[in-house]
Amino acid sequence: EKSGTGQDITGLQKRCFKLVQANTALTVQSSLLRRQKGWAEAKARILQDEVTRVYLGVHDQVRSSAEVERDTSREFAHRQTLGATVGVSGGNDGAVICKLLIPFPYKHREAVIDFLTHVTHTSGNDVHGFLASNRVFSESIRTECISGLGREYYAHWRSA
Repeated sequence: EKSGTGQDITGLQKRCFKLVQANTALTVQSSLLRRQKGWAEAKARILQDEVTRVYLGVHDQVRSSAEVERDTSREFAHRQTLGATVGVSGGNDGAVICKLLIPFPYKHREAVIDFLTHVTHTSGNDVHGFLASNRVFSESIRTECISGLGREYYAHWRSA
């Protein structure tokens, strides 16, 4: 009986050792995948900003591949530092299409939604750039965009 128990213990030790090895391998793979995901998200943010600037016509020249990679490295390093100091693990900072909180029959609804999405994506830093872009080709579109911003601001204020 004692030899059977000893073999059972040895078998369990071997099984535990294999499980620890498998767990270690999976942990390494998980860490690598998280890092790759962070890099992909950083690059997506850089490219989204680039597309937004080109779309608005506020770009002198499109960035080269080397510049995109350099900026991605910077963004990735910033996110890694932010995650380490604040406990934040990335997140999705891409442009999210704005959903209107106050239903209103806008004549140029798509332009208003694009404007509000742009304001959100640029943290309000390029309001005039959008309003002066070729996307806003008439005073009525410009007026609706500003009215939409006012309505949505009020809706957010009211819900806070």
